[in-house]
Amino acid sequence: VTVADLNVLHGLFCPSGTAGCRRVDRANLVRDFVVARGCPDVLGFEEVFDISPSNENAETLRALITNACPTPYVSVYHDANPFDDELLFSAYPILADETLDLLGPLRNVLHVRIDHPIGPLDVYATHLASGSDNATAPCEGTFGPCPAECVAAGAATVRDCQAVQMAELIEATHDVPTPAIALGDFNETPGSYVYQQFAGRGWIDTYLAAGNPECVPATGIGCTSGRIDDALTDMESPALNQTERIDFVWLVPAQAASLCAATVEPAGDPDGDGV
Repeated sequence: VTVADLNVLHGLFCPSGTAGCRRVDRANLVRDFVVARGCPDVLGFEEVFDISPSNENAETLRALITNACPTPYVSVYHDANPFDDELLFSAYPILADETLDLLGPLRNVLHVRIDHPIGPLDVYATHLASGSDNATAPCEGTFGPCPAECVAAGAATVRDCQAVQMAELIEATHDVPTPAIALGDFNETPGSYVYQQFAGRGWIDTYLAAGNPECVPATGIGCTSGRIDDALTDMESPALNQTERIDFVWLVPAQAASLCAATVEPAGDPDGDGV
């Protein structure tokens, strides 16, 4: 399974004369990347929005990417939050899709099940809270009572709670024998409470598993965030300008205990249940 993921930066806070920090130009670069990398099976994007026909990036990305490769992509975008949502592309048919809400009014998880050659493949995409929507505020009281599952897991902040909820949603819905992929902008670095909600379950940080070096802030190598994102200063610079790794593609290995066990009943309905 080949996967690519990117927070595409909606650019809503960029100066008015920059066209969303050259939003369309950046979307064209995304398309070029997809083609140059051989058209990955799954593409995940965050900060996708659809406010009006003249101020959006959801349809721009669909128009550029759907037919960019020999096999057209199918896509899922629910517009559950028109300011900052997820968009998934798949080179294979979609079997099912749903949006799962997280703590607060803004954040969610987009879950799709793909009819992949390896079997049904679950993909979960998210963008956890940032400072602009109370990410580090206390879980208790910020958006009402802290949810029971977050209290039980010891989540201190809103973003901590969202990570707990996402991990438990994956455990509750990933019921097929094939692996799952959890990807997105998690807004936390390795070793954090949020990171441990995934790594602590034995899920694999694919970037490290592939033998890549951990983020080096001094050089930007291995880092995914840190650029100025409300101006073109850093985006037009050839320097990496990245200082932390907060975006991940997690591999959730198949677990025998998560499979639905099937049994074949002899003829004659011996248990009398009418089936």
